[in-house]
Amino acid sequence: MRGASILLALLLLLLAFPGGGARRAAASPAAETHLGAGSCAAQACHGSHPERMEYKTWKTKDRHSRAFESLDGPAGRRIGKRLGIDPTKSEQCLCCHGTTGVELAPSFDAVDGVSCELCHGGASQWLGPHATAAWKEMAPAQKASLGMRDLSTPEARAQACVGCHLGAGGREIPHRIMAAGHPALTFDAAYHIARMPPHWTGEASPVALWVASLRVAATTSLERTARAAHLRTGWPEFGVFDCHACHHPIHSGSAYEQGPLPGGPGDLPLDVAELRVLLVALGDKGMLERYAGLLSRTLRPDEQQRDFAAYVDLMGAEVRGLFADVDRYGPADARRFRENLAAHVDRALSGEVRVPPHEMQQIAMAIASLAPARGQAPFEEAHARLMDSLRPGRPYDLAAAAKAAQEAFAKAEGGGR
Repeated sequence: MRGASILLALLLLLLAFPGGGARRAAASPAAETHLGAGSCAAQACHGSHPERMEYKTWKTKDRHSRAFESLDGPAGRRIGKRLGIDPTKSEQCLCCHGTTGVELAPSFDAVDGVSCELCHGGASQWLGPHATAAWKEMAPAQKASLGMRDLSTPEARAQACVGCHLGAGGREIPHRIMAAGHPALTFDAAYHIARMPPHWTGEASPVALWVASLRVAATTSLERTARAAHLRTGWPEFGVFDCHACHHPIHSGSAYEQGPLPGGPGDLPLDVAELRVLLVALGDKGMLERYAGLLSRTLRPDEQQRDFAAYVDLMGAEVRGLFADVDRYGPADARRFRENLAAHVDRALSGEVRVPPHEMQQIAMAIASLAPARGQAPFEEAHARLMDSLRPGRPYDLAAAAKAAQEAFAKAEGGGR
């Protein structure tokens, strides 16, 4: 019955667009309506056609298709119980594990989780024209006027992912949700996309995607922090600070403990791992010192909340201007970035700098995103050991992680560093 209703909806949409999409493209888009992943599943569309297997790939191999199901699993139910909510019905969960904030057609099935339209845009206007021969001749701007999101640039791809994968626009993961058991969010679009089963062609340069991803992530993190700081209620919001500043043994004698403090004892450093890794990779010491100076003024938010928010706003405005032309970065830049990050890891191992877990996770993902040897067994094995040393729930051992990172860097070229 569901398949018949979807087919009927498709036929009605086709009738609503006589002569293809060209005449309709100039019209202003109406309210976005999501029809559900089933609207893409027909055999002649993206279901099981030999050259168009996108729906089948998503349904059988893509973890996004199971995003809603995880809410009803043991971890989801445990977190929901601690928060006093039903995760399968709560907007604070469904905003990333499902679809909220848009009009849903009767054909939409909540179990679809993170499905086609969350990335490509609500299909109510573009589904009909999309099925015509004229669609291929339409410019991206025309398709966008019908609600189809243009994902052709690295920046656009990163922006499409960052809302859920880092928390933006009301989808933040505050400290209370993390305390209930939700893992902290990390984001590297180049790393995650490379590990997804592809249902697309024409991938962007990995280094361009990596630069765009961290630039978007850094901006998003600072905007999220500034929003939290501008709100008077419930401040400080501990979710925007470095978790390990509080959650670590203080007399362990570990390499992390021996590294220099970002401020004084008891100060709260912001979690700006994406920004720091980006600046370290760039290798601009002057810029690093400038941002370190700004960050040093944000270590006591309880005493100067208004100034804290102003400093974070300033950093966010500046980051938006960094790396504007991401397409110009290529293999030579990737090598330079790897060398700068490798030197940073070496300094952490010698006790010159302190690298918290989130920053080391960003470095670990960057190694894979920027490695020419990605996919080769020696590199993948070394990188797997690094990721295992950073597995959630495992006590953070900076020395062990740094040594594993050194090994992964050494294998990144397919040989020595």
